[in-house]
This record gives sequence, C-alpha cells and structure tokens, in this order.
Amino acid sequence: MPIQDFTDFVVGSLAALFPVIDPIGSVPIFLVLTAGVPAPLRRS
Repeated sequence: MPIQDFTDFVVGSLAALFPVIDPIGSVPIFLVLTAGVPAPLRRS
C-alpha cells in the first residue's frame, strides 16, 4: 500500500470519527469552514 493511500485513509478515518467523538468541539471548525457560506445555506 503506497504511503499516500495510507495517509489518506488515516486522515479520512480520523475526520469521520471526530464529529462522533466530540460534536461540541467540532462547532468552531464547522464555522471556520463555512464562513463564506450564507447563513440559510449553512442551516440546510
């Protein structure tokens, strides 16, 4: 398995588990990632 595939797998797995483990802690990350998105679209 190439290192790039392994790295993608590990990062993807951790990114998928983070909201499940710490939903309150992911709120600031969500707000930063969606800062340029209009509020009605963000709520949908």
